[in-house]
Amino acid sequence: MGNVIAASMGQRRVLEISMTLRRPACILSMTLLCVALEAVEDSSALTAHPTVPAWTEDTTAAAAPTYSIREQDITTRGGVRSLIDWLREVPGTQVINVGGGFDGGNGDVRRRGMAGAYTQIVLDGIPVNDPSSIMGDMNLSVFNPSGVERIDMQHGPSSGANGSRSMAGTMHIRTLRPSDNHHESVTFGMGSNRLLRCALQASGPIDDLTGYAVSGEVLGSSGFSAQTAELNADPSPHENDAVRRVSAGLRLERQVSRELELYGAITAIHEEQQLDEIGPDDSVPGRNVRLLRLAGGGSAWINAMTSAQFDLAFTDIWQRVDTSNGPLAITPSPMVGPSTYDPTVREFHGSERYARLILATEYTPDVRLRGGLDARYDLAGQGYQGHLPEWEEHERIFGAFIEGRCIMRNLDVEASGRVDHHDGFGSLATGRIAAAWTPANEDWLTLRAALSSGFRAPSLYERLGSHLVGDFGFGPVTYVGNPDLQPEHVTNVEIGVAASCDHGIELSATAFRWVFTDKIDYNYYSSPYTYNNLKSQANVIGVESQLSAKHIRGSSIDCAASFTAMKSADGLGNSLAFVPGHLFGLRVTAHQEPNSLIQTWLSLGVNHTGFYYGLDQEKGYLPSYTIVQASAGMTIDDTWDVIVRIDNVFNKHYGQTAPFDLSGDTIPDHINSSQPRTYELTLRGRF
Repeated sequence: MGNVIAASMGQRRVLEISMTLRRPACILSMTLLCVALEAVEDSSALTAHPTVPAWTEDTTAAAAPTYSIREQDITTRGGVRSLIDWLREVPGTQVINVGGGFDGGNGDVRRRGMAGAYTQIVLDGIPVNDPSSIMGDMNLSVFNPSGVERIDMQHGPSSGANGSRSMAGTMHIRTLRPSDNHHESVTFGMGSNRLLRCALQASGPIDDLTGYAVSGEVLGSSGFSAQTAELNADPSPHENDAVRRVSAGLRLERQVSRELELYGAITAIHEEQQLDEIGPDDSVPGRNVRLLRLAGGGSAWINAMTSAQFDLAFTDIWQRVDTSNGPLAITPSPMVGPSTYDPTVREFHGSERYARLILATEYTPDVRLRGGLDARYDLAGQGYQGHLPEWEEHERIFGAFIEGRCIMRNLDVEASGRVDHHDGFGSLATGRIAAAWTPANEDWLTLRAALSSGFRAPSLYERLGSHLVGDFGFGPVTYVGNPDLQPEHVTNVEIGVAASCDHGIELSATAFRWVFTDKIDYNYYSSPYTYNNLKSQANVIGVESQLSAKHIRGSSIDCAASFTAMKSADGLGNSLAFVPGHLFGLRVTAHQEPNSLIQTWLSLGVNHTGFYYGLDQEKGYLPSYTIVQASAGMTIDDTWDVIVRIDNVFNKHYGQTAPFDLSGDTIPDHINSSQPRTYELTLRGRF
């Protein structure tokens, strides 16, 4: 079933029309699947192969360049520990670790200088967010990496079906799918910081018309300190912050008829991680996260030219943060709550309900159209342990969009427009137009250009939240949300070129410019700290280039390199925080096959991050750093993989987020630790 679904990718583009949820989407989606399973009385009369297009995974349009990461790429790098691990070597991407643990924990994945909240995560074709997080984006570190088959990073605002908040791009995550035959795999890993993990995958048919895919993972590690007082960000003098994660996922697909296919999916995650930082070594979990996500829907042909897709999704996230044994264990402040509350133990809750109905038509194989409506209901709140919520609020967003694509002889043109009605900010419109041109008789060369716009409404936490920041020697410092925040808008212009040369060499370069209006900016000069809209126009300009070569000069060596140069301004004479001057990545892999049963490889990766500023332009200068990663592996009879991985080979210590001077001239903040050198041995079997 999975092979046929993959074969139908890109054959249709689809139009989306949505409905408002009056009941939890989890009940609706699971009920829909059950009804469909019962509806088939004579299964022998139906084909076991779906004919409905997988429109949600069409991310390969020439006018919208996409960087794809597949499971084999991750194996070569030495395996994967979290979804963030998949993204560390994506060109133009910077991963800032802020959570300690064993892999940096809750990291910020920044695309072309923009925070992770500006990249829309699309899970199996459905946008997903966390209404309870600070900026409304999802924490990728807690997701189950064993259930992921592929990640596609689509550059630039896409508007249309993916939503208007995909300002820096869209991250399409494709999870494990049912397969025609039964396949199973098991992975065991052990390494530094007492790391132990076990992951399982299985997929196959239940009967001629139904398939399943299931995955799960258990992970534990003593970890390393989330924060440190060392000026070089070295976590070793401080206690370890342990982490435990358990995750599982299940997907069912049913071919009801030749025209109709239905699916249902569930994901459950639980994570505990200490965050007591530089306090006494103990077992108090600093962060406790639970996530439940249910999704269901289907796709169908209406006639020979028109198809439909409908989806329902429900995501529920609960988080408890306990810093009672760390630097935030200070006297309660009246600015945060009554003195009977413990401000160091907070609980956050968020849920998202999403629905849509999509229609698509294909006038000719080269002219496609889709459009429709979607609806989202977000709920978020926070409170103190054992007390009623300090605040709880909801918001509704209704969207309508239309997209078109025309493929001519040498020209591929895409255009999209979208209108969102936010019940707090009214109606907002965005759009995109992109084109790719290949000169006649010159298939090796492609020229691209795009103009797009997007917006991000302030999250509920940015408007209503509050927390204790810390005590920096002059009394407690608090953060309080700004209810007067307005949406921020961005306009993006891109011009690029891509070339395929002899000997498997591919080159590309893209120049881009972001211009922000009303950019939401963290203001720590105010008392209390809060978010404000910048009244000046902020911008980021840059050039991103890539090079890849397969089997260099007939050898068994592959190489991939990327370089991104950026310059930013907040319109007030300062650079934007956390926008590095440049990023460089290099990956060289050598393969060897000593005989027909054994394949070996050796891979070396280098990632360099240029200097950038923290929140304080005068005191928050963060120097550049280079990290080296190495891995070696062996595949035996296409069944067993044995992999050795070393991260941060030279044990480089590097600051990433400290807003104060790292030279020691001022009082240092609690500095987010750099990830130390770690080792891991992985054994994986496929059956």
